[in-house]
Formats: sequence, structure tokens, C-alpha cells
Amino acid sequence: MTEPRVELVPLSKQPVMPWQNGGGVTRQVAIDPKDGSLQKGFRWRVSVAKVGQGGPFSLLPMVDRSLWLVAGNGMRLAMGEREVVLDRSQKRLDFDGGTKVFATLLDGPCEDCNVMTVRGEVQASAEMVELPKGEHLVVETAEQRLALVFRGVIEVGERAVVAGSGDAVRIEGEGDVRIAARTECELLVVRFLPAQSGRVPARAVVDPRRSARASEALVGCEAGQREGTAQRAPRSQKSPSGRGAHFPAAGWRSDSHPVGPSDEALRFQTRACPLPASGRSGQDAAVTTKDAEILARIEQLGRFFMGTSDVHLAMARVVKTLEELGIPYAICGAMAVNVHGLKRATEDVDVLLTPEGLAQFKAHALGRGFVEKFPGSRGVKDAETKVPIDFLLTGGVPGDGVMRGMTFPDPKDVAIESAGERYVDLATLVGMKVASAMTTRDRWRDWDDVIRLIRANELGEHFADGLHPYV
Repeated sequence: MTEPRVELVPLSKQPVMPWQNGGGVTRQVAIDPKDGSLQKGFRWRVSVAKVGQGGPFSLLPMVDRSLWLVAGNGMRLAMGEREVVLDRSQKRLDFDGGTKVFATLLDGPCEDCNVMTVRGEVQASAEMVELPKGEHLVVETAEQRLALVFRGVIEVGERAVVAGSGDAVRIEGEGDVRIAARTECELLVVRFLPAQSGRVPARAVVDPRRSARASEALVGCEAGQREGTAQRAPRSQKSPSGRGAHFPAAGWRSDSHPVGPSDEALRFQTRACPLPASGRSGQDAAVTTKDAEILARIEQLGRFFMGTSDVHLAMARVVKTLEELGIPYAICGAMAVNVHGLKRATEDVDVLLTPEGLAQFKAHALGRGFVEKFPGSRGVKDAETKVPIDFLLTGGVPGDGVMRGMTFPDPKDVAIESAGERYVDLATLVGMKVASAMTTRDRWRDWDDVIRLIRANELGEHFADGLHPYV
């Protein structure tokens, strides 16, 4: 029997579409058919969005929708004569796409996840899942399936396709599919089934031990809010902790062994770049040293793109400290570039703080895991990994430091959340890099990042309307 086809849909390939009213942006994760759209038509569609202001939902008759709140305080939805609150206590809502809906935000922006299906053509069974590291679930056969990762790293199928936070995996073909957690994960699992006269099967994945207390899964889906609504995943069902158990009919399967790269994969670098035999001298000895440096660099790059590098460890430590102290922050620079869809390595961490936040951080953290680069320096180093951590301060000037009208913003005003960490939003990141490149001759990397971010996110001319006037 042919195994199901597993296709990775990386975050960088998911188009971002600002709403015409400027109230938010939608990132389309997947659609069927693949060349479909809201204008041309579709059978099903999954998206995430960031909602910045309230407003009416788009009317989509004959479309079933489901909406999950995944970040923020939520929204109040006026639906004809009734009113529904989508908040942290009630995170999912199923409704008819032909219903008139007006959303009012509850205390600030929020993010949500949406699924839509065309009534009479296809139905969706979906569930938000939390999966502990080392465990896995099995998703039973369906016409098409989708797994969207909100947090962590998963492996999917026999070929162990790897997907990280923001990535999606599209599965086509018959046969059960195994999803394993390399790290603690949170993901949306959707099964698309032929339309039936009755209600769609309740769950995407099944665990008999928790079915009585789990929330009922959805029947169709998305909340298209002028083209969508928001991002990040809600806290949902925990996977069972039983080890080695297999539940038929697409149930959970929990293994006792951890999930991660195989020994064979870990041996790859040694086979690909063998070091010359030791005990040589002269030119041969020099070659051996150079090869060792190359091998070390390859290993570092591998760790970086798996999210386990010293840079990631240092960033996790500084974020933990900032959050424990309640200091507003936003990660910028190359680490933010990666979150916004452009994958490249770096050797340091850039963080946007207020001057007061930096003073508070240093008063607490110096000598407790962090040291100054040199006496009186603004930046610090992680004491264990020696990774530099540079701070950009609210009110400071990008590039050469000469005031030309643009300053670094307050992190509270520009931060978005991704995998539990806060980063500058895409418009702020692009604006900062353009301003830096415009005023400093040797900042060619910033121009390169901007060009590649535009391509990765398929940004149109309208994106420039949201940038700082200086750039």
C-alpha cells in the first residue's frame, strides 16, 4: 500500500495578506484546491491572523466556520440578536459563514486560528492538541489532513518530515499517519472528510481515556473577518501520559523512548566531512586543523537551524530573566528575521528595551548569569555560552546615530508573540533595517534581509503604507 504523501508548508511560504481596512493581517496556511482563493472559490481553507481592531466579518454563505482564540484577551461577537464572547474561558466558536457578525476587541489586539469548509462539499474534524516531548499521536486516514504547529517541533510520517513553530504539514492519501513530538508541542490537527448528511466525526485524533471530558471538535470553520483573524495557539487538550499504548482508530500512541534525530542522522556530519588521520605534521597538520574548524562550523549551523544552538540558549535565558522581572521587551535583529520567515544564522541576540528596562535588567542580572562585554558597556554576554546580547533602546537612532526623524519604538507598542517569546512585528523590523542601511555604508546585510523578507512574505506595495514615514 502506498504511504500517504506528506508535504511541508514552511512559514515562509504562507502568504500574508493585510486587510483592506487596516484592522489586521491574515496568513493563509493552506487552501484546497491549491490555486483557490476567497475570490475564485475553494473547498476548504485554514488561516491564522492578527486582529488589531474590531469590525464586521466577511459574509460567506454556504461556508461553515470555526474560530479559535490563540492569544490576547479575545473579542465580543454580535451575531444578529445574540452576543458571544470569545475569550480565555471560551476559546472556540463554530458558526454559519452567512451570519452577520461584528467583532469588538476585549482589551487590546488578539490572535486567532480559522478553518473554513464549503457546506455540502467537505467537512472538517479538528482539534487543538498539546503533545509532550517524546510522545506521538496517530491521525487516521482521511481525504486530506493538515497539522499546523504553534509551538515546538514535530516529525510526521515514515519519512520523518520535520516541522517547527509556524510551519504546517499537508497530508494526502490513504493510511494512518504518525506525528511525533521532538519537543513539547502544541498543534492543530484537521481531517477533511467528504460531506455527509449527519454530523462530522467529532475528533481528529482519539483517546478513549479522555473523550468524555474533551471539548467537542468542530464541524466546519474559519472566521474570515474581512479576510481572516489571528495567530498562535490556545491551550487545549493534553496528550495521555500512558507509555507504549496504542489506541485503534487514529488514537494516541505514547512511546517510552524520546523522539529526535536518529543515530544515523547524527553521524551524518562525521561521514560527510571526515577529518584526516591524526599524527601528521606540516601541511597535512594545517589541513587537519582547517577541516576541524569547518566541521565545528557545520555542527554549529546544524544546531542553529534545529533551535538548539548557543544563541538560542542565550536568548532563552535573557527572555526568561526579562519576563521574570516584568520588563517589556521585543527581540529584533536576525532572530526576529527568522521568526518572520527568512532563515539565516547569527552569532548574537538583539533585544529592544526601554532605558528603564535596561537599568532594571542590569541591576538584577549582572553577575547572575550575565556579564558586561566590557566595564560600562550597554550590551552583555551570556556567562555560560559567551553569546553577545546587544540592547537597542527606545528613543535611540538606527544606523549612524544621527537624528533624522526615526527612533527605536517602545517594545510594548511593536511586540508580537511567537512560541512564547516576543519579537518586533514585521513592519517595525523592516523599517529598522531600512533606516540602518540608509545611514550606514557597511550595512549591506540589512538591505539583503529586507529584500529577502519581502520575497519570503510576498509583500506588495501596500506594505510600505505601514512603515515609518522616514523610510
